[in-house]
Amino acid sequence: MMLERTTFPPGMYLTQYQWAKKMMAVNADAQGTEMWCNHYHQRTAIYFTEAEVHPATAAEIAMVFAPAREKRKEYNQRYSQRRIAREKEIEEQAKLFGEARATEKILSLIAGKLPTAPSSSKSRSVTEKMLQNKAIIFDTETTGLSDTDELLQISIIDYNGTVLMDTLVRPYFHSSWVEAQRINGISPEDVEKAPYLHEILPELCAIFAKAKVCIGYNVKFDLAYINRAGVSTDHLNIIDVMLEFSSYYAETNQQTKPRRHKLTACADHFGFKWSGDAHNALHDAQATLFCYQSIRNGKE
Repeated sequence: MMLERTTFPPGMYLTQYQWAKKMMAVNADAQGTEMWCNHYHQRTAIYFTEAEVHPATAAEIAMVFAPAREKRKEYNQRYSQRRIAREKEIEEQAKLFGEARATEKILSLIAGKLPTAPSSSKSRSVTEKMLQNKAIIFDTETTGLSDTDELLQISIIDYNGTVLMDTLVRPYFHSSWVEAQRINGISPEDVEKAPYLHEILPELCAIFAKAKVCIGYNVKFDLAYINRAGVSTDHLNIIDVMLEFSSYYAETNQQTKPRRHKLTACADHFGFKWSGDAHNALHDAQATLFCYQSIRNGKE
């Protein structure tokens, strides 16, 4: 049975490194004793007694400490590299954030000169006539999920499914979006010749100014991107189909606590037939409209 070092008096058994700290070196013929470091530490070490060591020379001490110093040097180098990389990342993010905010300010100034509907025109309730004549269904694809990310696609349809806008958008600052591309399939090459946001801003503002109802799936996320560009949506009745379906599903399945579902799950629930891949803004807008009409018909 292997012994534990802690069962002996302190200082009776020390490792080569511990003896070196006392300026002692292990004898060349010393065998040492392998022991558990302590009762809880599942690691062994070779320990030596005072009889197995002698006063060390500077060379012997250096030889013992060399591996630890080299390891510490490597650790410091890795830490320094990580710190430099992190500082560069923070600097790039700060630059991107500043550029994004400056661009949003310019876009807001442009949008401020375009027609908008007064906030006082917001209705208290949504009627079928309003849906038929004044509702838009809105979806976007973006370079990511943060507020420094940019739009890649904007799609808007009316309550009858007529396409009012479906365009790719060329981002100002992002040159790649690997994670987002895996989901939405939009590559940098796809948007290379697409219009910038300011080029479609007049048409976008006009569509939203004429509408009274905006329907989307997790729609606050999408609206945030155009709001930062200055598009006014204060006059709209906002309908989030994600929340509508959450309540609807919980009610019809006797769940006490509603939970949120992905658009694909909602669409599958109502049997929507996709005309193309999900995570394309136009296809998502079409699915959102179908789901909302299915929920509305189910409640009537």
